[in-house]
Amino acid sequence: MKTKDQSRFSIDALRGLAGDKVFARGETYHRDGQVQILTIEPKRVLAQVAGTEDYRTELTGRGSNIGGHCSCPAFGDWGVCKHMVAVALTANALGPDAEAEGAGVLARIRDHLKQKSVDALAGMIMELAERDPALLGRLDVAGVLKRAHKFDGKLIAPERLHVSLFFLGGLPERHIRAACEAATEVRTEPFEVSFDRTASFRGRPGNRPFVLIGESGLRRLESFQRMLGAALTRSGLKRVANTNFTPHVTLLYDARSVDEHPIQPIFWTVTEFVLIHSMKGHAYHGRWPLRA
Repeated sequence: MKTKDQSRFSIDALRGLAGDKVFARGETYHRDGQVQILTIEPKRVLAQVAGTEDYRTELTGRGSNIGGHCSCPAFGDWGVCKHMVAVALTANALGPDAEAEGAGVLARIRDHLKQKSVDALAGMIMELAERDPALLGRLDVAGVLKRAHKFDGKLIAPERLHVSLFFLGGLPERHIRAACEAATEVRTEPFEVSFDRTASFRGRPGNRPFVLIGESGLRRLESFQRMLGAALTRSGLKRVANTNFTPHVTLLYDARSVDEHPIQPIFWTVTEFVLIHSMKGHAYHGRWPLRA
């Protein structure tokens, strides 16, 4: 009697997707230790694989439902490559407790950085930025855009940058409590967002928001906003939930306005959502981590 495959990624499904020849090459990469797991999550594994050069490989799903991406040329041609096979086999070899144990280079780096003070972290980042012009540009992207468009408006402080999902201003306290209860119902794993354009919104005359916007890189965010809106509706806050949503991050306000313009994508992983009272500064009334 054949036993059920308990591996993170089904070997049969993997072999079926890759074919025997590609699967065998992936096995060799796995056995030779050419895979470095960067992070492992419930339905996502990110790794670096040493080949002709170093390739970034991501696997998604679980069991027989296997997807992903690889930076190698073969992935663009065939959709599945030996690097993906090697990562799947390496992830399987880590066992079922890999996520709880924080397997992966990024998890170890994150744990190490958590022990550092804010000043120490700032020093490390600035040292890296001095050596890496691309990193320096990404860290100061708002400043670069402000200078490029010759804006006079003051940049919004980094710790206040955000994407507004819903506006709860003016609601009585009982509705705020209902909104907080609705937030606890939402279940979804962390997801990535990507903004690839800038533009000016209309706003008030002399005070037009200059914002980051996007399209395909914001699909998961839009889906999450609808999910949260459904939870608010179930809690009796249909009027709050029934609002138009244009995902954006406001960088500054200025009297001038500019047309939409493409930029190098700015992306990050969303790991939580919060309820903020923003009359004077940002006071946090609730914080909910994302989890499947």
